[in-house]
Amino acid sequence: MLFSREGPNGERIPPPPAQIKAAHVEGEVSEELLARAEGAMIPAPPRMIEEWLAELSVITAKRADDDFSEELRLTAYTNRLAEYPADIVRHALLVHTWKFWPTWSELSDVCELLTSKRRAMIKALRNPSKNPEQKAEPLSDEERLRRSQRLGDLLAELRVKGEAGG
Repeated sequence: MLFSREGPNGERIPPPPAQIKAAHVEGEVSEELLARAEGAMIPAPPRMIEEWLAELSVITAKRADDDFSEELRLTAYTNRLAEYPADIVRHALLVHTWKFWPTWSELSDVCELLTSKRRAMIKALRNPSKNPEQKAEPLSDEERLRRSQRLGDLLAELRVKGEAGG
């Protein structure tokens, strides 16, 4: 399923049901595409983020710190990373290459770059542009299907690029 997520035990988490008013996509209503795009924004559970941070800590150079500071760092990073989609956080922590433990600024730059593409897509799905020069002619069923498929392909491509680092 497009934009499904993997849970902490490897189970697939489907996108949430469409609870949002219909969004217009190139002249057609597409609640499903909006629900799928919003489903791609599901954050990881804190425990999973903590596991990824622990893995990052053993694969990067990092100065030794006392237990209190380490716990505080783990909590601060986990809370901030919970604001981003799960696959983007995993990519930023474990796929993106870090020589040294990243500062929050470095890590948030990677997460923001990848997340911004999804936010822009969701914004476009929620608020289609109104071009006054463009005549609103009804689309044929064939053209609607072609455009819907093209948008679905674009969503899949953006997901893959997001997971691969842009």
